[in-house]
Amino acid sequence: MRYKELTVAGLAVAFRNVPGSGITRVSLGGKDAFGFDPASADFVEFVDGRQVRYTPALPAFQTDALRRALVKHSQDRILAFRGAHAIDLDYRPNTYFRPQKLERYLLSRVKGAVVRAKLQALFDAGRHSEIRALLNAEGIAMDDREALESLHPMFMGGNYLPDTEDGEVEIGRISIKSTTYDVTCVYARPDDGAICYRVVDEYGGATLQGTVEEQTDKPMSLGEFADFFLAAWPLTDVLKMNFQGDLEASLDFFSAQSEVYPDFAELCRHLVTEEFAKAKVDDLAED
Repeated sequence: MRYKELTVAGLAVAFRNVPGSGITRVSLGGKDAFGFDPASADFVEFVDGRQVRYTPALPAFQTDALRRALVKHSQDRILAFRGAHAIDLDYRPNTYFRPQKLERYLLSRVKGAVVRAKLQALFDAGRHSEIRALLNAEGIAMDDREALESLHPMFMGGNYLPDTEDGEVEIGRISIKSTTYDVTCVYARPDDGAICYRVVDEYGGATLQGTVEEQTDKPMSLGEFADFFLAAWPLTDVLKMNFQGDLEASLDFFSAQSEVYPDFAELCRHLVTEEFAKAKVDDLAED
């Protein structure tokens, strides 16, 4: 892989990305001098196989300029990556309310994230005799729910979402690996030729903000859906509050799902990655 060359604060710099590592290899004066970790905006080197922080032997103004240039390079790569994957923000499903196979219908009625995943696994494996038992348990009686939750808080995830109303379906959800594995969803229902939406959480709306209900004449585009969902439940703010700029931990902390917007999960990951990169650039600009 060829090095990219540029001049930064009077320095002749060459750098390239190391595949699979997330590290940018930096060369000064024709030699591999050190690495740069875009996720933390730290210069690094490897000692006995461990990645440790490194302080370049440069004046402070050149070090800061080099850091800004490398963060900018990382941000440009993210934007190029998003463009290469061609997420169609204008994608619009024909409807949310088409007849569903029994499998899809049953899964849509299960609120708990862990139980839903187990049910999907049973469908995929063709273990139909176990599905009935799981559905009977998915009643979920209060005693059974408390028994599951006593084993691990992850079994709480999604179980406290509001019930869907008649004709209402879930069209997207975001789950986080909090202590109680919280889930936030968007529900949609037909209403006299219009579509009514609501964002719901497991805390009676306590984690939501701004506009949590909307109405449209036709299904939202992917971009409109993401804007509506992420304005009512600010994913990037939640991640910044918990991880203070740790992108890898942030991406591992949440999962997004939608049966009607196939690219929703990928879009969420791109938006988070771009926001963290932008925050790095802004922070460096203020220094």
